[in-house]
Amino acid sequence: MRTIYRVENAEGVGPYRAIQPEDRAPRLTGQATTDHPSPWGDIRGWQNVRQPSYFRFGFVSLDRLTDWFPPDVLAWLREEHGQEVVEVQVEDQHILFGYKQLAYYAPAAEKCRRGINHQGEE
Repeated sequence: MRTIYRVENAEGVGPYRAIQPEDRAPRLTGQATTDHPSPWGDIRGWQNVRQPSYFRFGFVSLDRLTDWFPPDVLAWLREEHGQEVVEVQVEDQHILFGYKQLAYYAPAAEKCRRGINHQGEE
């Protein structure tokens, strides 16, 4: 099992789906750039996924997560939108790895901890 990290609300919905586009700016802008590439430009094999709604996005480490969501953005997501960092366990065969992010098959994942800060503490 591999530990991965993700940002989501209590219902398991991440910030790009849970927060309306007009409420995301300016903190969650920059999608499809070098810093925040789309899954199609970043994750090997994403174009072959037949049922993307079964996949969730995350990161291989807290460092990668905070590269994408810096601590001030994580605080804003938590305080304003109820989003928090969760730790998830997934077998490698259910993960598509990208350069910045990853996608995992959600039905095969097991959530371990919620409310982790950017240093890995609850």
